[in-house]
Amino acid sequence: MSGIRNCNLFLTFLLVASLINSVCKPCPMGTFLSWGFSEDSEDWAFNHDNEADCFPCAVGKFSNKAGSHNCDVCKGGTTDGLGATECGDCHVGWDCTGLEMIPCTAGRYSSGDGICKDCERGSYCPGSSDQKQCEAGTYSDDKAVKCQKCADGKFQPEPGQDYCSPCRQGHLCPPGAIVEQACDQPSTFCPISSETKTIVEPGHYSISESEESQGILYVGQKICEEGYACSGGIRTACAEGSYQTSTGQSICFECPLCKPGEVVFANCTGATVTRCRPCEAGQFSENLICKSCAKGSLSNAGSAYCRVARPGYYTTDGIEETQCPQNTFSLGNTESCSNCPENSYSQVGATTCTR
Repeated sequence: MSGIRNCNLFLTFLLVASLINSVCKPCPMGTFLSWGFSEDSEDWAFNHDNEADCFPCAVGKFSNKAGSHNCDVCKGGTTDGLGATECGDCHVGWDCTGLEMIPCTAGRYSSGDGICKDCERGSYCPGSSDQKQCEAGTYSDDKAVKCQKCADGKFQPEPGQDYCSPCRQGHLCPPGAIVEQACDQPSTFCPISSETKTIVEPGHYSISESEESQGILYVGQKICEEGYACSGGIRTACAEGSYQTSTGQSICFECPLCKPGEVVFANCTGATVTRCRPCEAGQFSENLICKSCAKGSLSNAGSAYCRVARPGYYTTDGIEETQCPQNTFSLGNTESCSNCPENSYSQVGATTCTR
């Protein structure tokens, strides 16, 4: 047998001497011969006389045939231990480019091809794993160990992204937002990149814009103008009979009435208050109209009523009263004095005549 021919001569002599009918045996799969002929010899692996002479293949190497004099290196895979007869697939998240399987460090990954690579943007790699896609509302740069939530005022509706978009005006985006939330209440508004709703200040009203898909959205605020009251973000024109002459106000005031003796000079129109003027001397006010005093009566400017001329006096213009001249008299409430009867006389301002 060829195996007998290749045995060590000394070993053959011993075998023959002991009359043992033995043959040379190859090292089993998963092992190789550690001594004997030169490795250059094809029969080197067969030159042993005890299976203990065969050494198991090291980790990362294998032998899938008996009688091997070396073990092959696993490529893109690994072994579970010593004495492997085949290479197993490299585990996901591990590096198998060397003789041993090594876990990928945080920020790197492998998909089972045995090579650790830098984690890609939009994914995260905690280590010893394949890369995992970032969820919606989060993002990552390259070599990320974990995904980051979208910052205040930003959002991301898609998974596996490396950025978050600014929240548009009229919307709000809390941290980690997946979608923009509508800012659709007039008491609040949302400028660009808002994380929360901003409450409209008193004396201001919200500015809106229309969006077909979401209706009215509120994007800012504006100070209340004259003639309006603003509360809860809503601007309301002052109703008839009320006014507001200042900006930034939340209420309208009731239009004031003119005082007795005055009439309306300018009406209360929402943005202007009632303006009054006094009635002229010789006039009085009635139902907000100035009227002339009756004959024999007079008034000062701004009077609500007229008074009659006093006894001994008269008035011709309703403005001033004058004493009756000598030899005349008056009982008051007259525009002229009466002459004294014949054979009688009077002093200035007389109310009667003397005989």
